[in-house]
Amino acid sequence: MTNTKKNTSALEELQRQYVRNFVIIVFVFLTITAAFVAYYDWALSLTLFGLPLSIMAYLYYFLTRYAFNFELINQLGIYSFTLYIIVILFSGPNVPTSYLYLILPVLVNFIFNGLKVAVIWALLMGGVGLLAYNYSGNFGFANNNPIWENSTMLLFFKAINILNFTVYLFFYLYYLREFSAFNTINVIKKERELEIANAVGKNKPARTTESIVELFDKIEYYFATNNNYKEPSFSIDKLAADLKSNPTEITKTLKIRTSNNFRTYLNTHRIKEVKRRIDFGDHDKFTLKHIYTEVGFVNQGTFNKFFKEVEGLTPSEYIQGLSAK
Repeated sequence: MTNTKKNTSALEELQRQYVRNFVIIVFVFLTITAAFVAYYDWALSLTLFGLPLSIMAYLYYFLTRYAFNFELINQLGIYSFTLYIIVILFSGPNVPTSYLYLILPVLVNFIFNGLKVAVIWALLMGGVGLLAYNYSGNFGFANNNPIWENSTMLLFFKAINILNFTVYLFFYLYYLREFSAFNTINVIKKERELEIANAVGKNKPARTTESIVELFDKIEYYFATNNNYKEPSFSIDKLAADLKSNPTEITKTLKIRTSNNFRTYLNTHRIKEVKRRIDFGDHDKFTLKHIYTEVGFVNQGTFNKFFKEVEGLTPSEYIQGLSAK
């Protein structure tokens, strides 16, 4: 079995992360809402929120444990989430902030299915919103429930809807950026195939070009999501072991893709982390030595050298430049 089959691809890792975080957000907000409603009506809480929680947990476990099919999971998520929104709108109180949820299926379809599909969903959600506005609370098992007249309950729903919608909005905007960045990498990957093929030799099998591109993607994703590189003892052997590759392949890949060796690539990432901490004002709270040792540099001489090479100025000059802005 090849390394590609053994290891989860960077795209699948991103997809799994998306699904996992979405389920966490839904679970947290449904649990909070269920607990609050249960104080007034436990049966209604169990039906409107407890049952969806159980179904969601089961489906998530089944779909991710036995066969991770992102397209299937995502489509089921879109349709089930939309259906649940409709049930809440028609069965619950006419709380204006509930209509914010109608925007979310449109945004999800824009991210994964394109603008045309998103426009169709926008029209559908607009129609649902108009119907719900006129008939909210007149259908379903929860209609005419006295708790919908409770001012505390209505205030809670207004607040939780705004908070929930804001979290979802930032969640989707974040993953819009992440998936867009991944697609951009794929475009660049295709554009550079010829260049890489020339570097490794035109007589090499086609999979050589692909393996270099895939391995570089894995290296980039590793450094973006893993803090092991901040350990002073971190080495190319450790990276190769974590990626189930070998030092020779990593060295060759970095040379072709970045024109740098492993040490330069590693320290460039460490310098970026130092800059990020300085930009956030950590140098006002800690010494510069504390910051650069936390990202893996052992002595100031090495740190100053690489900082100068990467940024074109010393750490002190960089900090002075920030203070002058």
